[in-house]
Amino acid sequence: MEGTRHLLPYVASAIAILSASFVYYRFLQSKGTKTSYRVKDLFIYPIKSCGGIRVEKHQVGPYGLLNDRRWMVVSNENNFITLRYNHQPFDPNLILRQCPNMALIAPSLTPTHLHLESPGERSEGPLKTVTIWGGENDAVDEGEAAAEWFTKVLGRSARLVRQRDDHDRVTPSHHVDGLSNLVSFADGFPLLLTSTSGLALLNEKITGKGGVSLPMSRFRPNIVIDGVGVGFVEDVWSRITIGGVRFSVVKPCARCKATTVDSLTGKFDGPEPLETLKTFRTMKGLEGVYFGQNLTQENEGTVSVGDAVYVLKHTVPTK
Repeated sequence: MEGTRHLLPYVASAIAILSASFVYYRFLQSKGTKTSYRVKDLFIYPIKSCGGIRVEKHQVGPYGLLNDRRWMVVSNENNFITLRYNHQPFDPNLILRQCPNMALIAPSLTPTHLHLESPGERSEGPLKTVTIWGGENDAVDEGEAAAEWFTKVLGRSARLVRQRDDHDRVTPSHHVDGLSNLVSFADGFPLLLTSTSGLALLNEKITGKGGVSLPMSRFRPNIVIDGVGVGFVEDVWSRITIGGVRFSVVKPCARCKATTVDSLTGKFDGPEPLETLKTFRTMKGLEGVYFGQNLTQENEGTVSVGDAVYVLKHTVPTK
């Protein structure tokens, strides 16, 4: 009993700290709280590397935004096909990256159905072991009709596969403090956040040397935020909440040749934005150039255009 009494002050302190944290969190969530940032746009990309769909409101589930990158196009060797381009000879260890015109394949969304422009009836196909960035996962083959359609559109042998309901692919654990979130067929993380202020700064630099401003669609974000900040405000965020859904800001997003594909033509459109990003968006200890931040979700819920973005924790940016 005496030992228990000695613990009481510590227990009381712990309860006080937890209570204060909860009150502060509720304060941040209250409607009267001011925030400089709101969600401007929400996008999902049902088929990896294909066209996106803008949504006003969307569910966040165990894999990120519902149906985001749930489908994927694969080669005869069951490697994923993307709109990236690789000037080097094909190396199966690097994965196939030769179809920029995939950006023109645009599914549509209604409240009850996702429409993929593919002929024939949908059926439950056999499982295939597919490869994405060197990792193997089982996926459902969507059948011959879809395969014929994608083969014709892309001009090469291709098949459409779907994420299994018990899909168990996870994010790289070394980026999320040992915790591995589930992820669909996205490259590495469930969500990508970008800011209009970051794009404005990039375009200022591009147009300053005679180039043409680029749209946000080049970066294929899920969540686009708008606010009063200047430049890449998201670089110093570590944890945020949107519409009651909490997100960890895991790492800056390295950008590749896919950003040079014009989503309106499905063709490569010169060296931008990579050329300009190389001049000011490299980071100490990391390779490549960066635009936007990868997120993992901490809970499920719904996010909407217009939702306030509350920054729960800041971090020191890597420069």
